[in-house]
Amino acid sequence: QALEHYFNSGLPEIEFPLYIEALEARGEITEAIEWQKALKGELILQVRLLIQMESDSVFMKNMPAMIEDSHFVEWENQ
Repeated sequence: QALEHYFNSGLPEIEFPLYIEALEARGEITEAIEWQKALKGELILQVRLLIQMESDSVFMKNMPAMIEDSHFVEWENQ
């Protein structure tokens, strides 16, 4: 139920691109490209991306500051 809620909430559209950008900024280009493909792929790939993102403690700590003002209220509410 939690996964269903997450994927229907609009959060992936906000968070996943930020995570991919963070990977690119850290020089993890190959991984960023693979996860970019996952965004257009099967749900199981997106679940794997979510797990990877949530296990990245540095990203998770910094993510709120990375969200644009126009999306922050929506993200915070979700």
